Amino acid sequence: MITVKKADNSEEKVENPAYVQWIAQDQQVLSYLLSSMTREILVQVSSLEHASEVWKSVSEMFSSQAKSRILQIKSQLSREKKGDQSASAYFTHASFGIM
Repeated sequence: MITVKKADNSEEKVENPAYVQWIAQDQQVLSYLLSSMTREILVQVSSLEHASEVWKSVSEMFSSQAKSRILQIKSQLSREKKGDQSASAYFTHASFGIM
């Protein structure tokens, strides 16, 4: 709400027109986000009402997955042994083992 001065110098609270526009834009972005998601992700965010909530939720989902993947890769790298392999064979094996 914003305060608007009327012609008789009295003040009136009215809905902020910028808010109305913001809500319309937010709903467009929300619609785009929801329509571009897989079912698995959509199930987890379909009850959220604003684009920022969906974005935050999805970011947190993938952030935790990325962190666990990083830990997995670090663990794999710490267990790798070169042995009698050439450097290129070792790195080829290591990169295929990670992916």
